[in-house]
Amino acid sequence: MTAGGEAATLRVIGELHLARRELADAERFLRASLRLWDELELALPRARVLRDLARLAALRGHDDAGRLAREALRVFEDHGARERAELAAELAGGRSPVL
Repeated sequence: MTAGGEAATLRVIGELHLARRELADAERFLRASLRLWDELELALPRARVLRDLARLAALRGHDDAGRLAREALRVFEDHGARERAELAAELAGGRSPVL
């Protein structure tokens, strides 16, 4: 498996744990994915992990949820990514970026 494949797989596993509200496991897998995307210097998949980490932070009531979501949104906007509209609407509506 390539590093990109591993990073994508780790993110999907993290998302699964996040959907199940298994927050510690979600964080472990998402952070591992983020480290790999950082090494690969791929901004868009990294931003998708940041969005997931923002959702995790929001579920935990952490203040950095908004910061993480805004960072992800900037990348989505720069790349014209499909996720930008949904995340922008969440942030504009004052809603936390939660599943």
